[in-house]
Amino acid sequence: MLYLILPQILFGLLIIFDLIHGKRTSYFKGYFEFIATCSLVFILLSNKQSGTDISSYQGIYDNSKYIEDWGVEIGFYFINYIFTDVISFNLFKGFFCVVIYSFIYILLKRNFAGYRIAFSYIVLVTLIPLAMGAIRQLACVFFTMLAFFLIIEKKYYRASLITILSISFHAASFFTFLYIKLNNNNIKLISKFLITLAAIIFLITLKSNPLFDHVLTKFIIYSDRENDFPLFSFIYKFFFVFVFYLYILKHSSSSSILLCYRNYLITIIISLLLSIFISPFFWSRLIVFAVPFESLLFTHIIMNNKKSLATIIALLIIVLNIIKTIAYIEQYADEFLPFQMN
Repeated sequence: MLYLILPQILFGLLIIFDLIHGKRTSYFKGYFEFIATCSLVFILLSNKQSGTDISSYQGIYDNSKYIEDWGVEIGFYFINYIFTDVISFNLFKGFFCVVIYSFIYILLKRNFAGYRIAFSYIVLVTLIPLAMGAIRQLACVFFTMLAFFLIIEKKYYRASLITILSISFHAASFFTFLYIKLNNNNIKLISKFLITLAAIIFLITLKSNPLFDHVLTKFIIYSDRENDFPLFSFIYKFFFVFVFYLYILKHSSSSSILLCYRNYLITIIISLLLSIFISPFFWSRLIVFAVPFESLLFTHIIMNNKKSLATIIALLIIVLNIIKTIAYIEQYADEFLPFQMN
């Protein structure tokens, strides 16, 4: 199990080194960044078939040449269709995740000063549950973050297009339009048109092909599942909500950080309401959209606090996430069996 969580440990150390050394170059920071990246790529490209939803994804991948077997949104289906005769599923899974993580890193580097810490945090919280399981949701982390940076730049029509693309990978991305609407009360006409068009296309697509049955069936299954409420995740998220609120209340924050916090809060509230009134399973499916905002807020806070306090906070978060990962692997031991050492 140790080497399963090795990338998280190394990226956690990278957060600490980045806090200690700041923008200064450091042999240890550079060394750990290289080793952490290599460990991440190794885990992702490993040919071990492991993870909670991987068997379902393999079924989709192997049958993607048959339109009647659609079991996933059209964008992700199209990617499967292209690669199914080119590479094996295990290689496709790893390649897909490496590309998404690379896109996230590049996006952060271009738009955010604390990109190393933010990226390390994303790896810390997404590697096992998403990269090893719900890989479509990992793509949505990238699309949601890209849409947010476009919203900050007031490029609302581009953010709308990115959201449409995200919907083609995961239908739950539709509520990302809420970020665009709430963050700008005077959306340009073209953005309103794109949002309306996306809704029409989305509904027509559902009604005109097998994806409608897939989404309807999935909704019913999610509603009927009697999962226990994910108490640890709930406490973890609302701890962040409270900490972020206190920080923003005490310090004058930029408009982009306030925007980030508002979107984070919206995501938490929507996920919670659906979990309470429909099924707790919706929490695990929707809360992933909070990860981009959480990573930015976490980075902002620890970069703007005293080094000693920031290091303690970072260590606490790193340890909690590693403990959560170990508990997750133990809970789904059979799904991670190929990674176990005999």
